[in-house]
Amino acid sequence: MIGEIDILENVNGASTAWQTIHCGPNAPGVPCNEYTGVTSQAAGLDRSRFHKFSVDIDRTNPGESWKGEKVVWRIDGNVVFTVDENRVNNETAWTAVTRTPKFMLLNVAVGGSFPDNVANPTLGKTPTSATVGGKGSAMELSVEDISQG
Repeated sequence: MIGEIDILENVNGASTAWQTIHCGPNAPGVPCNEYTGVTSQAAGLDRSRFHKFSVDIDRTNPGESWKGEKVVWRIDGNVVFTVDENRVNNETAWTAVTRTPKFMLLNVAVGGSFPDNVANPTLGKTPTSATVGGKGSAMELSVEDISQG
C-alpha cells in the first residue's frame, strides 16, 4: 500500500488548493477512492501573497490504536480539511498514510489539469489548451519546515 499526503496541489494558477491522501492500492474505489484519493479543495486563495500550508497527523487519542486518529490540513492557520480513520476504515491503508516514513517532494508539474486527467477522464491528456506557462506556473517558497513532535 502507498501512503501519500498531498498538502497542496494546484492546476493552471487557479486560486484553489487541493488537499489529498492516497493509500492505494492503485485501483478505483476504496479504501481511499483511488485514482483520485480522498480529497477536498479550498477556493479563494489570494495568489498575490504567500500562504502557510500545513498538515498534521493528530494522534492525541490514548494508546497506540489507529482509532481516533486524523489528518488535518490548514491554510494560514485555518482548518480546511480533516480526514479521520473512519473515512478510510481500513487499518492497513490508514497505517500506510499515517505511520510510515515520509519525504518532502516539491514539484511544479505544468499541465492543464491533473496528470492525464485521472480526476476527470473526459478532459483528455495533458497539457491542454488551458495550460499556463511561464511565471504563472512557477512556485516560490519563503520557508520550508518539517517537524515531528
